[in-house]
Amino acid sequence: MNKNYIICVIPSFFLHLCNQEKEVDMSHTELNKLQFIIALIAEFADYYQLNKKQAFNYLKRFKEIEFFE
Repeated sequence: MNKNYIICVIPSFFLHLCNQEKEVDMSHTELNKLQFIIALIAEFADYYQLNKKQAFNYLKRFKEIEFFE
């Protein structure tokens, strides 16, 4: 079984997904999806001049993240 390692670079609102460094058993597809969602939140935050927590909360509230799950 292939194990992937994730280092969380976006603090606070992704702490429920992983700690600073944690071994995670994910498929390549799941890892790509997670990385895409993290990038989506970061770009959304930059575009609308929000911090990343505000962007995450907005996208979660209006169920935009669920669209990609």
